Order: sequence, then C-alpha cells, then structure tokens
Amino acid sequence: MTTTARGALYGAGVLVTAALTLAAVHAGSALMWLALLGVPLAVAVVVRRRFLDGWVSPLLLVALSLLATAGFGAAFGRSVGADGGVSATLALSDAETVRTALLLAVSATTLLIGGAVALTMLGARDRRDTSRTLLPDSGAFDGDPATRLIVLGVAALPLLATVVVQGPDLLERSTYLIGEAGSAGGIVSMLGLAGAVGCGLVLGSERGVRLLLPITLAAGYLVLFFALGSRRLALLPLLMAVGAHVARPSRATRIGLAAAVVAALVLLPIPLFVRGVGAHGLIPYAEALPGILEQNDILGGAADNLLISFPLVGATAFQVAPLPLDYFFLQVNPLPGSMIGWYDISDSLRINQYTPFSGAGELANYGWGVVVGFWFVVGMFLGTLDHRIGVLLDAGRRGVALVLTALPLVFTILMLQYNLRSGVRMLVYSAAVLLALRAVDALTAVSQRLPHAAQRSCGQSAPTRPGKA
Repeated sequence: MTTTARGALYGAGVLVTAALTLAAVHAGSALMWLALLGVPLAVAVVVRRRFLDGWVSPLLLVALSLLATAGFGAAFGRSVGADGGVSATLALSDAETVRTALLLAVSATTLLIGGAVALTMLGARDRRDTSRTLLPDSGAFDGDPATRLIVLGVAALPLLATVVVQGPDLLERSTYLIGEAGSAGGIVSMLGLAGAVGCGLVLGSERGVRLLLPITLAAGYLVLFFALGSRRLALLPLLMAVGAHVARPSRATRIGLAAAVVAALVLLPIPLFVRGVGAHGLIPYAEALPGILEQNDILGGAADNLLISFPLVGATAFQVAPLPLDYFFLQVNPLPGSMIGWYDISDSLRINQYTPFSGAGELANYGWGVVVGFWFVVGMFLGTLDHRIGVLLDAGRRGVALVLTALPLVFTILMLQYNLRSGVRMLVYSAAVLLALRAVDALTAVSQRLPHAAQRSCGQSAPTRPGKA
C-alpha cells in the first residue's frame, strides 16, 4: 500500500471514529461506552503492527494509559473528596463524565493515528512478528566497579543540586511550594526520578558491603521527596525496582517489582496528608507523620489518588472558566519558564494551592481543535521515538531505549495530574536525549574514521604524475 493510500485510510479512520463516538454520545446507553472505549482500542489493533511489541512502544503505553483512565475513572472515580486523602474535592455530572471519557478516547485515538502516520513516513517495517524487550534475561548493566561508581555519582547529582538550591527550606518553611528556584529547580527536581533509576541500577548489580552506597543514596532521595511533600515519593520504590531488574534480572527482582507496586500505593497518601499540617518541610512533616495512622481509610486514600485523574481532567476541561489561548502557546514553549513569564500565570492554573489543572483537561478547555492538533503532533513525535527505540534495541542499547520509553510514561502521568507545561517538558527531555544520541553517534563515527584515514595517508605513497618518474 502506498503512503498516500495509508494516509487516506488513517484519515477515514479519524472520520469514522468521530462519527461513531458522536452517535454513541447521543445514544446515551451501553453502546455509548462501547464506542467511547472500543473505537480507540479497535484503532490500536488496526495500526498495532506498525508499533513495537508489548509494553516497549511508548505510543501504545500512552494510549492505553489514557483509555484506562477513561474506563476506570468513569466507573469508579467520577467524584473524589479531600477527606479521602486527595488535595481537592471534585465531582462530575453524568454529562461531564461522558464528555471527559469522550475527551480521553479522542485523545488516545488521535495519538495512535499520528503515530501510525509518523511510522509510515519513516518507512518502519511490519513489526507484528518481531520480539523485543527492554528487560533482558541476562544482565544489561555489567559494568566494572568504577563504571558503577560513576553511575552512582551521576545519580546523586540531582539530590545534591536540590539540597544546594533549596537549602534550609527543605527543613522548615512557611509555604508548601518552593517556587523561587525557577526553571532550574524544576528541572533538577524532575531529574531526581532519573537519579532514582540510576540508584536502582547500581543497587541491583552490587553485592555485600558495596550495597551501602546505593542504599544511602536511596535513603537520601526518600528523605528529599518527603521533605518536598512530593508524590514522587511514591514513584521512588517503583523506579528503583525497575533499575534493579534491568541491572540483573532474576526471580528476586521480579518479586521486587511486585513489592514496589504495593509500596507505591502505600506511600501515595503520605505527601497529600503532610501538606495539610500547616507548616512545611522535613521537621513539621516528620512530627505530623504519626497522625496518618489515625486515618480511617489509608488504602482508600491511595485509590483516590489514582482515580483523581479522571475528575481532575473533567473539572479542568468543563468546569473551569475558558483559558486564554495564549496560555497554550506559553506552556508548549520549550524555553525556561523564567524567560517567557510562566511563573506569572502558573498560580492561576490551579484548582487550589495543592492541585494544578490537568494538562489533558487544559487542552479541551482551549477547544477541540487544540485537543486533536496537540495529540496528533505528540503521536507523530512518539512514533519517531517508537522507531528509534526499535533501532536501539536491535543494536543492544537497552539503557537508552529504557530512558526513551520511561519519559513518555512520566509524560502521561503529568498530563493527567499536572499542568500542560509539566507534561510537555518530558517531551522536550525526550527530544534532548534523541539529539544527544545523534551527536554521540556522529562523533563516534568521525572518531572511527579518523584512524583509518591516518593509516591510509601513512601507508600510501603520494601518486606520481606522468613524466615525473
């Protein structure tokens, strides 16, 4: 099939999806929900063979995350209360619930189609019969002790930088948010997640006394995220478990992954609980922590923290006053926030002090044209990532492939529970990794050619001109 024919097919898929979805909304029955969630899943099946297998494909991971949010949110989480362990009371009407599910379904469908178009343009081959995995059966991090020490040092940099930037505010402060650090502080804070993965890599590969260093670093990140009152506290065990499994896959690390999921659910309510104690920082939070045991439903609070995504998307999209379109262009601007005036408007893009608008909901607030355009472009970008990850896996470069798969996952979480700008930054970081990878490959190719060129120049005599012999 030619590229033009495929493009026409994908365009027809968009129109059919829109028609079926609108018809289902008017039907107001079980057919509606079948179309809302079934149509994008059908599109995923149709274009599936263009994507990487299983959970390796960032396109499929992001799309399925959006659909899971729509399905579980509509069924169980159309309303959450602040007394359930979350930071805001949100409730959607029946009509708003349908529109929110429609929004997420359209987002997932458009994303998949954009990705399929990008892969077609890149000439990606049929991948339905391939088998690739990010987590190998044998160790993917077999560096010598010096290499592991370097990785551990790099993983510690975000922690050290945050301590230097924030200083005494980490111990005690009057406000929850520490905004004075600006863009640099935000970037360093997000890089802490990558530092946690690096810590897990070393933790999974070391033995004996040498485990003390990665354990100490892990404890440092635990204290840091707790002092910040950040929900990244819940991600810490999961990211470290993934790193440990990549370093040295075994039955123990697989059990560790399962245990990390449970630990993440248990840790999830803690940041939101300590935010409400009045004073902020490590000391006030530690003093208030025993009070969480008096909560009647800790696990219910953890569930609410997961289910809040759906009503938060809906409230941002359909209950908040229309946002100026200029805000959209400001949020997708990759320049530092201090240069473009982001911190002048960021406080206005919040439900309350602790709950920012949802990026996915902000798109719908700007208009359906913005929703379709944004997710199509993101789909094309993730399609490029999908293609590049396949190339990296074929070359055995699983570490970089893991990073390029993980960043879109973080993007999804941020798009559902944080401002649009927070999610877009993950795409900017992904693009930066791609550019850095290309630069390294180019320099490596040049360095490999230079010795051969020198050998040829030394081993070959200069050609003689006719008549000069």
